[in-house]
Amino acid sequence: MVALTFRSRLLSVLAGCVLIYLVVHFNKRLPDSYSAEEINSMFQDKESSTVHVRKVELKDQALAAPYIDQSTLRSPNWNMAGNFLITNDAVRLVSDKQHQAANMFTKMPIQAQSFEMELTFNIHSKSSRNLYADGMAVWFIDEPSPIGDVFGARNYFNGLGIFLDTYRNGKQSSFPHVVAMVGDGRTRYDKSTDGFDTMLASCRATKAVNPDFGSVRMRIIYLKGGYLSVDLNYQPEDESRWRNCFTVPEVKLPVVKYLGVSAETGELSHAVDVIENKVFALYHPESNEFVESMEDFERMMQQQQDEKEEKADSSPQGKRRQRRKNKVERKSVRRLKAAEKRIKEQERALRKEKYGDPDATLPVRIKRGIVSFLKMLLYLLFIVLAIWVAYIVHRTRKQTRRSKATGLLD
Repeated sequence: MVALTFRSRLLSVLAGCVLIYLVVHFNKRLPDSYSAEEINSMFQDKESSTVHVRKVELKDQALAAPYIDQSTLRSPNWNMAGNFLITNDAVRLVSDKQHQAANMFTKMPIQAQSFEMELTFNIHSKSSRNLYADGMAVWFIDEPSPIGDVFGARNYFNGLGIFLDTYRNGKQSSFPHVVAMVGDGRTRYDKSTDGFDTMLASCRATKAVNPDFGSVRMRIIYLKGGYLSVDLNYQPEDESRWRNCFTVPEVKLPVVKYLGVSAETGELSHAVDVIENKVFALYHPESNEFVESMEDFERMMQQQQDEKEEKADSSPQGKRRQRRKNKVERKSVRRLKAAEKRIKEQERALRKEKYGDPDATLPVRIKRGIVSFLKMLLYLLFIVLAIWVAYIVHRTRKQTRRSKATGLLD
């Protein structure tokens, strides 16, 4: 009797636990907005059931083994310079030796205004004290660069540089670190401050050197309207391991943009292996129009969901299934809108911190720069005019005094 009572209580407890699990599981709410990583995966068409993006591979920017054409003994897509070494497994830009520099730039510019890219690389060093330098860079600039002193490429560049800096020169304490900078051809990247005085955005990359899984993957999403997002994955074979580095909505790349990768060592060193690169143009599913912005992406999602509703099964069961599906998809649109709002708020906070005004967008900054320049020009003209008037007055008075002196002598 006691055994039966104990068994019945045990079954009741188990049934209660199962009931609690089912209630929690089926009533679990989705987050109110998509994360940056989820949005970037959707841009890559990895969530095609939610929204579909048409991708076209840009083979002129591809890199994969074997890295050279056996007939020419050269890379078919890339021009390489410096201390590089081509192996069976990677293009080694720099070896684990002091004072090396190398870069590789595509022979053709990127023929897309919106694109996604995944670069696989490995930075590794035999240093037992975790002392290594200097780092690597990914470039989207208006022309291929010769060897230079900014991670193996030239300073005063025009376009975007994404720097994975492995050695601290300035005050920033956490390294390795990723810093992005948009250059205008006149602004200098300052190594002594690790580029923090001219940075667009940054993040920590503490696992980037000697990675546990043998390589690191960098994902870059760029849209015609200015959306730029960079993710890192320290377990490249696991799609759930993407971690957003930064996302900014207003970045303008040159119309003609060449892709490049470079690396450099100094007194300290590490090897930099570039293993693979893939780039895809991002289009609307039914046209040759590029996905232009987050707002455009949101309209795409809404349009595709409207089309699904029109094609829904006319049976009662089909309508019920479609209503449930539509509810989830409408939630997806709301989550995307919330994510877009969050990104814009982050950008406003960044602009306030950097420029003192949350509304200082690129057009506003350009307009203010022009107004400031015109004001300075006007002040300069006023000063020149005042000096000229003073000079004329002085000269007139001098001539008058001279005339009076001559009259007295006569």
